[in-house]
Amino acid sequence: MVDESPILKSVETRKRKNSQDRIFRSAVSVLAKKGYHNTRITDIAQHAGVAYGLVYHYFGSKQNILDVILDEVALRFNERLDRIAGEVVSLNEKLGRISDYMFDSYLANEEMSQLLVNEVVHGPGSKRSTEIAAGLISRISGMIQVAVSEKQRIVGSINQQLEPQVIALSFFGSVQMLLSALVADYYDRNGQTKGPLIKGLKQQLRLMIEKGHYGRF
Repeated sequence: MVDESPILKSVETRKRKNSQDRIFRSAVSVLAKKGYHNTRITDIAQHAGVAYGLVYHYFGSKQNILDVILDEVALRFNERLDRIAGEVVSLNEKLGRISDYMFDSYLANEEMSQLLVNEVVHGPGSKRSTEIAAGLISRISGMIQVAVSEKQRIVGSINQQLEPQVIALSFFGSVQMLLSALVADYYDRNGQTKGPLIKGLKQQLRLMIEKGHYGRF
């Protein structure tokens, strides 16, 4: 038996990656439009222009496809949280950058946002989606706890009545509800196009943060 050449292996790897990416994008699009329970593997395969069996070969089940999508979203979100956590800025600025990222993500990929809102925020949710949401909340809560501890170290004692987890849930939930309103189209846009609308919402969230709606530090 003759081994495949490195060039041939590279071509096959690239073709496989292209097929996986195409199926991934098609899954996001179809699941966003039809919903998880109304989507069949056949629908995703037809949208991607690939054989039915290829979807199963790469992803297995429909639930696994959704979990892969959620893992990709979580990976990107956690990478951004890593970056924000390491920046030498105030907690208010860190929260502002997190909300900016969430709104920018909506603007960059509305289908993905629609999928997340329908299947995670308002849907029954899966074990994986619950784990991911809990992990993100925990990370934001950790940022808040670090800021509180640092202020206690400098000032000596502060009156911190709100628990970091409560603040994190309140903050994260506020952004989620605004994104849900955008996806469901019941937010009054006043004729604004998406770009200016998102810019205005980002400013509103930052103002709420600065005004202490999620605690004062």
